Order: sequence, then C-alpha cells, then structure tokens
Amino acid sequence: MQRRLGLAAKDVQNITRENQCLNEKIQELTEQMSALQRQVHDFTEKLQIAEQLVVCREEERDDAVRSMQAVELEKRRIYAAAEKLAEDIESARKMAAQYKEAAERNEGIIHDEQQSMEQLRLDYQTLQRQNSGENMTRYKNARLDVDPLLLHFS
Repeated sequence: MQRRLGLAAKDVQNITRENQCLNEKIQELTEQMSALQRQVHDFTEKLQIAEQLVVCREEERDDAVRSMQAVELEKRRIYAAAEKLAEDIESARKMAAQYKEAAERNEGIIHDEQQSMEQLRLDYQTLQRQNSGENMTRYKNARLDVDPLLLHFS
C-alpha cells in the first residue's frame, strides 16, 4: 500500500508538474494571445485609418475630376466666346470698310457740292454786278431822259 501510496504520490507529483507546465504554457499562450490581440487591434486601427485615407483620396480624386470637368466646360465656353468675338470683329471690320467707302463717296459728293455752291456764288456775284451795272445804266438813261424834260419845262 505504501508502494501504491508512493506511486500515487509520484503520480500526483507528476500530475502537479504537468499541471504546472500546462499552467505555464497556458500563461505563455495567454500572453501571446494578448499580444496578438493588441496587434490585431493595432492593425484594425491602422486598417481603419488606411480605409479613411482611401475614402479621402477617392473624394479628392472625385473633386479633382469634377474640377477638371468644370475647367473643361469653362474652356469650351471661353473658346465659344472667343470664336463669337472673332466673328463679331470680322463683321465690325466689314462694316467699317463699308462705312469708309460710304464716307469717301460722301466726301466726293460734298466736294462736288461745295464746288457747285462756289460756282453758284460766283455766278450770283456776277449777276449782281451785271444787275447793278444795268440798273446804273437805266438810272443814267432815265436821268438823261428826264433832264431834258426838266429843261424843257423850266
């Protein structure tokens, strides 16, 4: 019985040692698990940050695309306005050329009219002189006609 008790005590010691080894192993595994959980937590936080960065980058990319589209639209508007302006300038140049031609024609007409008016003025002056000379002659003739009568009545 003592032998059994000795064997049982030895078994209990072996079991206790195994139990201590298992407890140490469990403790070690628990510490490893805690370390792994901390790593998983850290990686999860980093993953969330990375996902937020990805979302931010996508939003920035979308904003950049919208900005580029807006710039392209504005560029098209500016080119259309520039084209319209070029057409308006060409139209204005044609109108200016037409006005210049009309002005040149009018200058010629005005010059001709001024010459005609000057000729009419000269003709009028000539007629006035002639009329004045004829009136003087009539006056003289009338005086000559009257004077002898006056002499005759005196």
